[in-house]
Amino acid sequence: MKRANIAVSAMGLAMLAGLASAQPTVDGQKDALYGTALWVNTTATQFGDNNPANVPPSGNASSATTGIELVIPLSAIGNPAGSFRLAGWVTSGDHTFMSNQMIGGLPNVGNIGNPPKDFNTVGGQQWITITPAAVGTAPTVDGSRDAGYGTAQDGWAQGNYTGFGDATHGNVDGGGGSEIDQVFAVTNGGNLYLMITGNLEANGNGLALFFDTVGGGQNELFNTNPSVDNPSGSGQSNVLNAMAGYIFDTGFDADYFIDIAGRDTDGLGNFALGAHFANLNAGTEAFLGSGTYASSGALTGADGGAPAAQLTINNSNTMGVTGAPPFNVPNRDLAVGSEFDAVYAYIDTNDDVYVMITGNIESNFNKIVLFFDSQTGGQNQLRGDNVDISFNRLNRLGNSDQVGMSNDGLILDEGFEADSWWNINIGGDPARLYVDGAVLRTDGPRETPNENHLDYGCYSSEPKGSGDPVLPVTFSGNPDTRCDIQDDFTANIFSNYAPRLSGDSVFNNFFDPINFPTVDCVTGQLEVYFDNSNIAGVSDVSGSGGESVTTGLEFKITAAELGWDGTSPLKLAGFITNGDINFLSNQIIGGGATDNLGEPRGLDFNTLTGDQFVILNGGPSCPSCTADFDNSGGAPNSSDFLAYLNAYSSQDPCADLAAPLGSFNSSDFLAFLNAYSSGC
Repeated sequence: MKRANIAVSAMGLAMLAGLASAQPTVDGQKDALYGTALWVNTTATQFGDNNPANVPPSGNASSATTGIELVIPLSAIGNPAGSFRLAGWVTSGDHTFMSNQMIGGLPNVGNIGNPPKDFNTVGGQQWITITPAAVGTAPTVDGSRDAGYGTAQDGWAQGNYTGFGDATHGNVDGGGGSEIDQVFAVTNGGNLYLMITGNLEANGNGLALFFDTVGGGQNELFNTNPSVDNPSGSGQSNVLNAMAGYIFDTGFDADYFIDIAGRDTDGLGNFALGAHFANLNAGTEAFLGSGTYASSGALTGADGGAPAAQLTINNSNTMGVTGAPPFNVPNRDLAVGSEFDAVYAYIDTNDDVYVMITGNIESNFNKIVLFFDSQTGGQNQLRGDNVDISFNRLNRLGNSDQVGMSNDGLILDEGFEADSWWNINIGGDPARLYVDGAVLRTDGPRETPNENHLDYGCYSSEPKGSGDPVLPVTFSGNPDTRCDIQDDFTANIFSNYAPRLSGDSVFNNFFDPINFPTVDCVTGQLEVYFDNSNIAGVSDVSGSGGESVTTGLEFKITAAELGWDGTSPLKLAGFITNGDINFLSNQIIGGGATDNLGEPRGLDFNTLTGDQFVILNGGPSCPSCTADFDNSGGAPNSSDFLAYLNAYSSQDPCADLAAPLGSFNSSDFLAFLNAYSSGC
């Protein structure tokens, strides 16, 4: 085997030594300096999967009250005595291109496109069950939903934005967009009255409806069905067979087909619509006739022997779903799910602590709650008399009656005594990244003789927005410049600055007759950012892939702000909760929970499997073979060389290969070169 010869000059070694002060950039993206994960999640999230298919549509499907109204004899569709199944979609005029507007709905995806397409491979069920009530008074056919139609069939409402244009014109005919919002149905006098709220653009686009009412039928549309022309008279022919190759969800076998379309017939605003019918089992077809928009449903020009149908369209709907989702995923700022994937840490030569927690936080004010155990003492069971922060949600985790010494506060794992608390969340319109922090003390907050707090509840935030530069939350006077003094008349004090060091200033100055009641607002201790771009990692069905994720929450905090001596074990615990912090997910650093845990008050982490924390300065395990420094398992290559360079520059202990240990110099680099040339 040949290996490349690598020559390194004295100048190059000097440059390498100079890299030892490198630090991660706090931008929510995992730098190589972080090295190997300290913990990787293997639990599927039950707090939503950040997936493009899970982005909800804008708008409200149930707000649409006008659309397509069809009357067809029950005898024409197999005389269903009770329930039957209905599928359907909006298509292009020649029916070779399917939209994303389907009865039964799709996950939040774009247009389906050309056949073939197997709907068994698409999330959800692309048909609904119709159970029409028999009514004594027939609905008025005018394209508006009467109260007599009752509730939507199958309780279904469109869950996908429309990819075929959002109608905003408000005209009863016209164009501008197509959407299927809901389906309503009743029977009267031997007829089925079908009301499909939404729009059907008057440009020849089709609404293809399929009825499964009898045994047999086509689960996959054949290419030998009767020849059906676009019923708007557009000249587009054989549109039913143009859809051959579409496969319905298992359990749906199409027996009858009705196609609806309309258009401006002369370019002068003279609109007409029509419908065509086919019996797929018998192989017959018939034109049901032509009509006008927002009419009484009368059709003319029907083929002899065609079912006596009525049809109209009222295209005035401007409600319902809209033409785009509220945001696209992946998105640096916004997410539709919350998950932990892995935890990484890096500690620089100044003992500044960098933490990278890959994953997502849903941008609905769900919370990532973190605890640092950084010094002797602290709270193993959370007290209920801590400082007021996050609208007192910190104390929502603690003992419910501190005075009565209730014992129902959240209990962390044995050996973990929290010294600080952090709450990270994203929400609002426009969205912001919010971070709250507080110091936790064994006996509760420091107080004045009159029992007013000398510790702060601290909060800071910065705007999100993909068009903005990365703006970490820094606790340097944003969003306000608040830094309360304690004059012994205020129960709770708040600040937009560093909690521990600013609180130390309050405490020291309060008992200093010269400086009372001033405070030094301390900056430069923290940086926090969240990149929500991840759509990989654990999902709502799988706990695999966590180590592949490279974006999420990044946190920098100084040893002084932590109150850490730089050598003692530095521990991190954390979990994801709802916005009120009264419902705990199954996403917990360290793992231990398969299902959501619910109410956190009264929970004892010692009852969960393993440790629900990581030691940040424990360090990752070093490669078993030095030459294979990236742990890829393959032959040594440039990736291993670059991995060693990154480890060397960050003073990773794994890169300290030569005596004297604890110092990084050219001897370490030469030791790696020797190992690299020898291989594994």
